[in-house]
Amino acid sequence: MCLLLRVLGCAVGSQAWARALAALGSDDEIEFNAYSDMHYYNARSKGVSFQVEPVAEAGKVLTVDLYNKQPKWGTLTLPIKIIWEEHTFVLEAATTALDMVRAFGEPTRKGGGDAGGTTAKALGPAMWLEWALAAPQGVDAPTLYVLAEYGGEPARAKDRWEAGRGSSAVWATLALSIVPV
Repeated sequence: MCLLLRVLGCAVGSQAWARALAALGSDDEIEFNAYSDMHYYNARSKGVSFQVEPVAEAGKVLTVDLYNKQPKWGTLTLPIKIIWEEHTFVLEAATTALDMVRAFGEPTRKGGGDAGGTTAKALGPAMWLEWALAAPQGVDAPTLYVLAEYGGEPARAKDRWEAGRGSSAVWATLALSIVPV
């Protein structure tokens, strides 16, 4: 995982980028999608995607997305250790919202609300939590934004924000970014 975080802020074509791709597998397994506002390098079979500024070869990696048993994505090799300044966290397939709150503290933002109706699909998007992990004072490092989206019934239940309910939701996607997500 350290290789995936070290690529944040690095240009495509840098040594850090080459090491991260090598750790994921051969280049022919990387799917490239270009849009006007962002480029994506997807290692679908590995459950990883990189969001890159659309600036040709000089584009910087802004976000690394990790997928946990999501449709059309392979299996991410877990557990992985996320280390950012004084924060250390081990991400596993069964990591819950409560595990992340214990590691990172109360989220900076959270959402996933009721859009009306009585079925899980009518209750709007599943719950998500976001943290802004600033570097310690005097350390020259960008803020790391961690956005976790959760899956399963606890993340979509009408009472998802009640104590003990949504905290058992397991992560579905995790975005690690140096820009607000």
